[in-house]
Amino acid sequence: MRPGFRQRRIKNELLGHMPSDWRTIVQIVSPVASGLREVLSLGDRYVISFGAHGHHQHLLMDRSGSSPLTIETSLSCCALLGYAVDGPVVPLHYADSPHDVSNVRDFDLSFRSTPFHSANKYFEALSLVAEAASELYEGRKAAWKAVSVQRILTRRMPTKGKWPYYPWPKSDALWRAVHAYALGSLSVPTPSRVLNFWRSVEAVTTHKSRVALFETLPSHNVAPVWATAWGPQPKTVNVARGLKGNAVARYRHLVKNHGSASKALDAIYWEGRGKAAHADKRSLEFDSGFLVAAQLHDAELLRFFARVAIERAWA
Repeated sequence: MRPGFRQRRIKNELLGHMPSDWRTIVQIVSPVASGLREVLSLGDRYVISFGAHGHHQHLLMDRSGSSPLTIETSLSCCALLGYAVDGPVVPLHYADSPHDVSNVRDFDLSFRSTPFHSANKYFEALSLVAEAASELYEGRKAAWKAVSVQRILTRRMPTKGKWPYYPWPKSDALWRAVHAYALGSLSVPTPSRVLNFWRSVEAVTTHKSRVALFETLPSHNVAPVWATAWGPQPKTVNVARGLKGNAVARYRHLVKNHGSASKALDAIYWEGRGKAAHADKRSLEFDSGFLVAAQLHDAELLRFFARVAIERAWA
């Protein structure tokens, strides 16, 4: 099943109404999807409530699935949701919460000898990073004449008895790609974005297939990521289309400068990804505005490239 939100019959056994109905409840931070009041299913395994279960909080919820939520699976769910809405998403875990995951106290104890001293502080710091990184995910506000761009799950409200559903990745390679994409989404410095979106591509391609896919990149489309562009005239927009526009513009610029798509990809690898990974040239320096801007263009190209590669591997 290809990625992308769709409507699917509600699994009543996954739903609850009172806190006591749930085995685990984890608060999550999703800045680009704030303000929603919807419930969605992640692979019919876990439920995510966007403010529909009180206090306007985003909650990752597990009632009786065969795989109880843990620290690790909550991070995976947030990575998957982050890929789905194309923006940073992180969990907030609290060792003293009666509804948090079963291994949260052991995880908290492992922090006692670190500068954070507690898992609470670590996840609160992650939430601040997510808020900062969301500034890079507001979509093409100028092009849409929008004040803000807020994600929605589906373009049309689900029909009665159905809810928004997002499929579960089917392989370890896809999970590695989704997690790398999530790290790219949480990155603000441009070298980190280049490096992590490259890793996402690398997780689901070989060198040969990567070059072949890059050579035809402008011809590919990806699943829509819907949002409301709030402005003088609010409208529904596909932010993935805006991402493709930015990526293809950068693609054509690099191909023109380097002479071919394969040489352009080599340049990204050796001068972008490689230098960010090994820090042996100027990719980690921030005294050149032009260099940072170029890296940001490369990161947007790789972000789209990663979505294309992931969706082809997912099919």
